[in-house]
Amino acid sequence: MGCGKSTVGRVLSTLLGCDFVDMDTYIERQEGQSVSAIFAQHGEAYFRRLEADACVALAVLQNTVIAAGGGALSPDNARTLAAHCVIVLIDVPFELLAVRLAGDQSRPLFRDQTAAKVLFDRRRPIYQRVADFVVDGTLPPDQVAKKIGELISLYNPGNASPV
Repeated sequence: MGCGKSTVGRVLSTLLGCDFVDMDTYIERQEGQSVSAIFAQHGEAYFRRLEADACVALAVLQNTVIAAGGGALSPDNARTLAAHCVIVLIDVPFELLAVRLAGDQSRPLFRDQTAAKVLFDRRRPIYQRVADFVVDGTLPPDQVAKKIGELISLYNPGNASPV
């Protein structure tokens, strides 16, 4: 949350001349309600099932940049994405994420900063482990997208889609 994956993803898709899909937006369209509403009405476990379904549906798309949600890299989802995609971690320190997301009530898992920090500390090593590349997300979005584009041009097995 807050690393810039949607913003960078849009810029990257333009640079690469390919499509862009934000996984949360995809889920919202499938469900006809916001992620916050899904969490409120059905709970996190239900949302994680939707996220797993989205991983399966989106991972096979060709020439598509996918902004995957934070929970999309559970072990099963990571295997699904890794089989078809280049996985890029946009790495941002928690303190900057807190500044970027200050006052944003649309992110249910970031409303409590103490709990969000625990989640960040738990997820970050997983993201680092599954990522093909890690890029500095403190840079402006166009520079992050350019760096990702350069890395993908050097390594792209079977024209896999970047996530």
